[in-house]
Amino acid sequence: MKIRICILLLATSFLYSCSTKFIYNHLDWALEWYIDDLVTLNDDQEWKVRDAVNSILAWHRKNQLPFYISSLEEAEESVNTEITSGFLKRFYYGHEKAWINLKFHMTPTLAELLKTLNDSQVNELEKNLQSQEKDITKEYLNKSSEELVNERIERMIDRLDYWIGDLNKQQEQIVVNWAHRVKVQTNEWINTRKLWQTNLVMLVRESRNKLQFNELMLEHFQNSRKYWPDGYEKNYYFNVNQTLEMIAELGKVLTAKQKEKLLDRIVEIREQIVEIDASPGSTELLEIYKEG
Repeated sequence: MKIRICILLLATSFLYSCSTKFIYNHLDWALEWYIDDLVTLNDDQEWKVRDAVNSILAWHRKNQLPFYISSLEEAEESVNTEITSGFLKRFYYGHEKAWINLKFHMTPTLAELLKTLNDSQVNELEKNLQSQEKDITKEYLNKSSEELVNERIERMIDRLDYWIGDLNKQQEQIVVNWAHRVKVQTNEWINTRKLWQTNLVMLVRESRNKLQFNELMLEHFQNSRKYWPDGYEKNYYFNVNQTLEMIAELGKVLTAKQKEKLLDRIVEIREQIVEIDASPGSTELLEIYKEG
């Protein structure tokens, strides 16, 4: 499994990056580009995608951005007092729940688009998904345990550098110890992705004209863990908890300079998220935040 958690797990959401406002305000274009990279759409389909993306973003602004703001406020308070395992678990599982809710909201829209694909487009989708899988397999598969551990350490140190700056020797050792504790699931992760995408294409090819297609898509997206092999979920959450413990341990040894940088990052992102909803199209979140 690729560990995607950085300090305070802010990387669990696409919102939490160094250019939060820019990414969000251009997400409609980015998603359209990504979809078009998987399958060539006709003009009518492109308009449907554009309308769907705008609708999803409007829903996300109203229903999920307030959660991100309150979550970041709690993160700021935690850094100022103590970064505990309890806070980190609330943070992580809260964001996991938000992601599940977003998937649930997006699935009917995606199903409506997939219904419109013709046979040639389905074949193109399959080919491009297979190409992606080959690239991922080439990058991650058949590496030694030592290579995987070293890459894990490098990725985590790079992520931490953005949030708190350079690590000292003690902090680097905390990351090294973590990297050796987490369980390697790279092969299982790759095989699970491949199985999920293979079944997606099969459902689209065979069932997109059936009345129950939306329900089939919802089940496929919401119950994706049915494709996880035995033991994968247990190891997945073992790795999550190991990462949370590592972050809590780092939190106890942050220097004053690192803590200041972390707080600056959190405040910067929170302020950008508040500003997002000041853009054309919606004002609900800004009013909610002001009233709070």
